[in-house]
Amino acid sequence: MGFMIGSARKPKDEEYSRPGLTIAGGLTYALYHLQQSKFFGDMSHPVNINFLLSVAETFGDEDTSLWQVAQLWKEQNVSVIIGPQETCLHEARLASSLNIPMISYVSQA
Repeated sequence: MGFMIGSARKPKDEEYSRPGLTIAGGLTYALYHLQQSKFFGDMSHPVNINFLLSVAETFGDEDTSLWQVAQLWKEQNVSVIIGPQETCLHEARLASSLNIPMISYVSQA
C-alpha cells in the first residue's frame, strides 16, 4: 500500500504548511484498529492480514507527486495508493493507467 504524504519541505521552502504531519497519525491509527477488528472475518477463524505501508514524500509538489506514483508502482509494486493530499488529478490518471486504485483523502480536484 502506497501512502503519499506531504510532511516535509524542499530545501529553501519556508512556506509549505506540511499538512501530512497531522494526517499521518490517522492512517496508522485506522490500520491498527482495522487489523484488530472483526472486519476481516469471524474471530473463531482469524485472518492474518498485514498492511505493508510504503511512504512516499511529495513535498506538496505535483511533479514530485507524479514521480512518486511511478516509483510506488515500479519499485514497491503497490496494490493501492492512498493520497496525495493536494492535487490528485494527474496522479490519479497515472495510477489508473497503471491499474492501481487511488484513494485521495483531501484532494479538491
